[in-house]
Amino acid sequence: MKPRDYSNWRPVVSRIIPTIGCVAVVVLLNCVAVQAQWRGDGTQRCEAGVPYVPLSTLPELRTDMPLDCMVAYIAMDSIARTLTHADRGYIRSFPLNTSLDTFRVLARFYYAAYDYDPVLLRRYLRHTYDKINDSVHNYTAFPVYLHAGIERASRTRLSQEFCLLIQASIIVKARVVEIRRGEDSTHAAPKSWVNFACEVTDRFKGLKLPENCINESSVSNLSGGDHRQSVVISGDCLVYGHMEGQTAGRLSLIPMSEGTIVEPTVGDEVYLFLMVGIDDNWIRVTPQNTCEESGGVFIVKDGKVQDKGDFWGLGTEPTEADFRANLEQKISEIKSW
Repeated sequence: MKPRDYSNWRPVVSRIIPTIGCVAVVVLLNCVAVQAQWRGDGTQRCEAGVPYVPLSTLPELRTDMPLDCMVAYIAMDSIARTLTHADRGYIRSFPLNTSLDTFRVLARFYYAAYDYDPVLLRRYLRHTYDKINDSVHNYTAFPVYLHAGIERASRTRLSQEFCLLIQASIIVKARVVEIRRGEDSTHAAPKSWVNFACEVTDRFKGLKLPENCINESSVSNLSGGDHRQSVVISGDCLVYGHMEGQTAGRLSLIPMSEGTIVEPTVGDEVYLFLMVGIDDNWIRVTPQNTCEESGGVFIVKDGKVQDKGDFWGLGTEPTEADFRANLEQKISEIKSW
């Protein structure tokens, strides 16, 4: 088969690339407790997410967006309005076939879009499916094609550490405050599911986090009117979940048999590398389990980070200071590409 000529796409890229140039605090007064509230009994996969809501405009550009994030949306949108559905293979393969320098720039934009608001990006990708060839938006290809191409290329063109940092939608340090286990009944064949409610203590990727954990102060705890266990949370609350015993490893291994997603216990401090994806009409939050054997969950014990596969090249128990410095340095590199 004759190789595809990418020269006709370069003008599109050339118009885009040159354009580059809260924490909610709950105050605890009079010993009032704060509870990690679940949307149900805490055992359903939808509780580790937020409902999907269509956007009012496409793309939804906001005044507080960093420049790289805004360029990411302009790039996806421009390509989806310039090329056609027949070019889908061409669009997906461009990140694999372009120069490494150009790919790194595209990966930087991809990172920035998730870094600003991972839920917004997923809403945009989902909503554009409904707008192909309509009379208002003039989409002739799905924006997700470029998104998917960058994601796929990151697995083959970047080191394993950079791949995880690109693939993870959210990166935070958190403290686990509550765990719920049970049967997820949202699918025809119920499966064992576990949800973790966490207090986010540090953010590395994800300026705007999914609001899937509701905090309420409840005086009734003190009077005995509410018998649920109270959990003190002074920062942002985030719920993530996964199937019990979910495998973890690299996608290149079929099946992924290196390990299972690490499960912390209540009180553990963890570094979380999470995915935000669409599940029916919900935007779910799950561990990024397709890059290494811990499944994107690294527990801190006695000042050391548990990295059983030595994924980061710092040993299996690096000090938290070394782990954090390495993480911040690599994220800084991505932002400078």
